[in-house]
Formats: sequence, C-alpha cells, structure tokens
Amino acid sequence: RLCGRYYALTRAGKNTKLACVAIARELVGFVWDIVRQEMPKLTVN
Repeated sequence: RLCGRYYALTRAGKNTKLACVAIARELVGFVWDIVRQEMPKLTVN
C-alpha cells in the first residue's frame, strides 16, 4: 500500500523527499493506531 502511494506521488511530479515524508507520516499514524489499541487503559488513583 505505501509503495503504491509513493509511486503515485512521484509520478504526479512530487519531490521524492516530500513523498518520503508523506509516506513516513502515514506509517507513523498506522503504528500509532496499533499501539493505541494495544495499550491498556491507564487509571489515575
């Protein structure tokens, strides 16, 4: 999925560095969502 997005961005004429940053942000969001779902809820006493 991310490879396809990268190629689509570069084919559309976007700078390769900009495309890398966009893909990195998308990957970080994906990982963040997984961690958020897996972390136990913290309670404050």
